[in-house]
Amino acid sequence: MIHSKLMLFAENIIRDTQTNKISAINIIEEFSSLGFPLFMARFYVLNLLEREKEDDQTISFLLKIFLNEDELTSLDIHADFQDKLRNRSIVTINGLVLPNPGIFRAVLLHNEKEFASHELSVQKIGETDKKVVIA
Repeated sequence: MIHSKLMLFAENIIRDTQTNKISAINIIEEFSSLGFPLFMARFYVLNLLEREKEDDQTISFLLKIFLNEDELTSLDIHADFQDKLRNRSIVTINGLVLPNPGIFRAVLLHNEKEFASHELSVQKIGETDKKVVIA
């Protein structure tokens, strides 16, 4: 059965054509903004897939991105293992609006069944509790 070993978000992901190594630059652990809506110009989703020898060489799946319960976008993805047991899927997300704080979640679905997900928080920064101190 095909499964995900790793899923992450990054500002940039590079695959070296000579060594076939992957570099994730500025891994995203959370989104923070002074105000909303927050426009995300570009970021990447990296997913490392593994399969058993008897699994299909190619797989089609759906990547859905949510903020809380609201679906922001979905993309059809095709992975070709090319006789190998691992595949690295790199998806570019160009232009996404986060309307408010919450939980940001990416989900991979195959035949309508979730087989991978990754989430992080979207926070509003700069809000402090205003307290009156009488001395």
